[in-house]
Amino acid sequence: MGIATFATGLLPTYAQAGVWSPLALVVLRLLQGVASGGEWGGGVLMISKSAPPEKRGYYAARSQLGVGGGFVLTSGDFLAAQALTHDAFIS
Repeated sequence: MGIATFATGLLPTYAQAGVWSPLALVVLRLLQGVASGGEWGGGVLMISKSAPPEKRGYYAARSQLGVGGGFVLTSGDFLAAQALTHDAFIS
């Protein structure tokens, strides 16, 4: 995940590399998605194995809150950004 994210920052622009730049971006985003799926599964496994037996479901379910919580937080950020004037947003 980290390598694909870092490589995304190193991509040339479309003016520099043509169609290869967006194609490379798509490939790197696919690698990020695969890595994210692997990290999530491993995280749930570690949580459920290390939690007390009577609270395994509770702790394992909290991993799902990360996805929903992230959507709520980013939606709030976009809502706040829309409330800004154009000049305030650009600055």
